[in-house]
Amino acid sequence: MSKGDGEGTPNAGGVEFSRPLKVGQIAATGLRQHVEANAGEREAVARRLALQALDSLQGDVSVRARAGGRLIEVEGDLRASLTQQCVVTLEPVENVVEEHFLQRFTTDPDFAQADEIVIDVEEEDAPEPIEGEALDLGEALVQQLALALDPYPRAPGAELEWQEGDEEDSNPFAVLKHLKTGG
Repeated sequence: MSKGDGEGTPNAGGVEFSRPLKVGQIAATGLRQHVEANAGEREAVARRLALQALDSLQGDVSVRARAGGRLIEVEGDLRASLTQQCVVTLEPVENVVEEHFLQRFTTDPDFAQADEIVIDVEEEDAPEPIEGEALDLGEALVQQLALALDPYPRAPGAELEWQEGDEEDSNPFAVLKHLKTGG
């Protein structure tokens, strides 16, 4: 996570939606915070995520310190209203994203290090190291939004038209040959 310069402005590291939270501000009981992007931040996030529009981006998060402050858990609910481009017709596709998430961070670089990388879909991800003295709640929401986006948005009724032909005509190289020869 990058840390930001201040509320509502991108930091020098290029984070479009920055809401830094100093790790020292997390009380033993944790804290709750509402985080919401302003118009300029939404426009910058929309560019970053290749969205046509991002009408709202907000979240309610709980932040808790565990393992003697070495592990920080950010749990919350993300809500976003956005417009993507249909992959078939290129028409605008409006979407509402509502996601519950849990991200884990650590202040101890050794806590996040592993000698080898083993991917197990059943296990939790290793905590992400916190760079500097703060974790960025705005960037955490943007990362969750990126994961929740439909990678192939389609307008209602948009279908790919596939022309059935003989095996030779459906071969991509045969199609290229026809284009090249004009036949």
